[in-house]
Amino acid sequence: MSICKTAEYRVREKAVPEVEKAMHVHARNMREMGMLWWTVKDGNRYISLIIAPDAATNEKASKSEGTEQFVDVLYPNVIGEVAWTDWTVVAGSHKLPNQ
Repeated sequence: MSICKTAEYRVREKAVPEVEKAMHVHARNMREMGMLWWTVKDGNRYISLIIAPDAATNEKASKSEGTEQFVDVLYPNVIGEVAWTDWTVVAGSHKLPNQ
């Protein structure tokens, strides 16, 4: 069963270029690990959608060196805290992995 999560956060204005560069690297890392990962923004406010095909892939990705590198750039530049939410898929236009 797919695992779906969102992360919502704001980033310091001056750090936006550095954080967005790290996002592009992280997206490639997640793809290589079999994860689906997107981030959208409005100004300096971001929402990341993370979809793992299964719990084992999610665990491996969350403990990966690539995730550690991304977190090392992101977290010092977050205003407040990252708000994490777990989601259950109800309907969609496309099937998710292991759905």
